[in-house]
Amino acid sequence: MKPHLLIAQVDCDSEIALASHYKSPITSDLQNVYYKTLYVFKDIFRRHAIQGTFFVVGKDLESETKCETLNSLVLEGHEIANHTYTHPSNLSTKDSFQILDEIQRTNQICTQKLGVTPVGFRAPDFDINDTILRILSEGHFLYDCSTLATPWKPLLKMMKGQSPFASGYLGKWNQLHGPQKPYKALNATTPRSIYNELMEIPVPLVPYIQIPCNFSYLLALPNHISHYLTRLIIKHHVKCNTPLVLIFHLSDIVDNPYLFKTESMFYKSLDRRLFFLDSFLNALDETFTSITSKDYINLYINKETPP
Repeated sequence: MKPHLLIAQVDCDSEIALASHYKSPITSDLQNVYYKTLYVFKDIFRRHAIQGTFFVVGKDLESETKCETLNSLVLEGHEIANHTYTHPSNLSTKDSFQILDEIQRTNQICTQKLGVTPVGFRAPDFDINDTILRILSEGHFLYDCSTLATPWKPLLKMMKGQSPFASGYLGKWNQLHGPQKPYKALNATTPRSIYNELMEIPVPLVPYIQIPCNFSYLLALPNHISHYLTRLIIKHHVKCNTPLVLIFHLSDIVDNPYLFKTESMFYKSLDRRLFFLDSFLNALDETFTSITSKDYINLYINKETPP
C-alpha cells in the first residue's frame, strides 16, 4: 500500500464552454476536439493507476460521441461529477431557480445516459456562493469543490482577461458561509462541513506561494519553474502527510491550434505538455495511492485507512 493519497480532478470544459468563456466562435474543426482529449486522460490515468473525478457539463451529454467516451470512463471506475448544464459564467448571479435547473438537469442526464448520479459539484470558474451550497445540500450532494482562497485572485483574473474585482471568475473576495479567517487558515486538502452533511474540498494551493494547485498554471510557467514547483508540491505533501489534490482541464492536453487566447500565449507545445504531465505522474507513482473525490470524502467521514 502506498502511504499517501492522490485525488485527481478533471474539469471537462468542452468547446461549448470554452468558446462561451472566451467569447470565441466554434469552428467546424473545433467540434468534439476537447472530448477527444478524454481518451488521452484515460490512457494516461490507466498507465499510472489513477482513479479520476471528471466534472462534466450536462449539455455535452446530448452528444452520443461524448456519451460513449464518458461511459468508457465509468466502466474503468472513474467518478462522474456535476459541472452544471451549460457552464454559465457568473453562476452566483443567477436566481435560485436557474441554479437549481443547471444542477438538476446535469444529474438527470448523467443518470439517464451514464447510469450514475453525481454526488460532487464544481461551479464554473469556481464562482460559488451560499445559495449554490444550500441547493447542493438540499439536493443531497456529498461534496463541493469550488472554494478558492488565494490572495492572487485579481492578478489571475487579469491574466484571463477578466475584471479583477467584478468578475465571478475564480470566485469573489468574500469568504463563504459566515466569517472566516484569512486564506492561510484554509487547509487545501482537508474537507470541511459547510451545510448539513455537504462537505467542501477547497481548491488546493501550491505550498508557500499560494497559487492554485492547478496543472494549467504549471503549464503556463517556464520549464524550470514548473519542475521546481512540482517537486515542492510533492515534497510538501509527503512531509506533511496530507492528501494531494490535483486539478486538470481538458485544454491542458489539446493541440496548440485549438487553444484559446491566453492559453495559446502561455502553454508549451503539446508534446512538451504531455511529457511534463507524464513526468509529474511518474514522480507520484511510488508514494501516492489514487482515489476518487467521493471515496476521499467517505474515507474522511468514516476516518478509515485507504485501501
